[in-house]
Amino acid sequence: MLRIILKAHESHRESVIEPFCLSYGQDLVWIAPDTATFSLEHASSIQLRVLYDTVRDDLGFRMTMVIGFDHDLVLGEALAVALDWVPGQITELGDLLILAHHHNDQRLAMAIDRVLSAVEKDVLETARMQLLTGSNGVLAAQLLYIHRNTFRYRLDKFIQLTGIDLREPTLAYALKVYGTLAQQSLE
Repeated sequence: MLRIILKAHESHRESVIEPFCLSYGQDLVWIAPDTATFSLEHASSIQLRVLYDTVRDDLGFRMTMVIGFDHDLVLGEALAVALDWVPGQITELGDLLILAHHHNDQRLAMAIDRVLSAVEKDVLETARMQLLTGSNGVLAAQLLYIHRNTFRYRLDKFIQLTGIDLREPTLAYALKVYGTLAQQSLE
């Protein structure tokens, strides 16, 4: 399940924005008068990205949205970065990481650093192997020299600790981008 954070640039909250968001997802929560979050499935996030420009123009409202995972700190930083660099658009967390890096903006990467810093090394290595093997759990377990049930347990633990479900393509992409940019900055 993905989580979107949005900032409405106009005051169409009840008449347009709520029905629009709930037609794609669920659990809409207003965290400020102009800022909300809601959950949605991967297929709905694709549909939302495809149709947003047309719907925005037809209905006459504008929102800045970030598709990410359920973590308040990361979503808040992601929205701030999106408002600076891509206002009025829908952006995936991974693409926003690339854009922020291009502009030397480290806020989002630092927020993800804080989330991952609380995770044990073996659990992080499990998540890394999940990404490197293209989500092939059997191969990942073999390469880590652990039983596949141990691999699943550690992957579930990573998801529980971070909120980042690496089985979700959008989130796997975001973490791959994060890892690539983090490794690049070390070199």
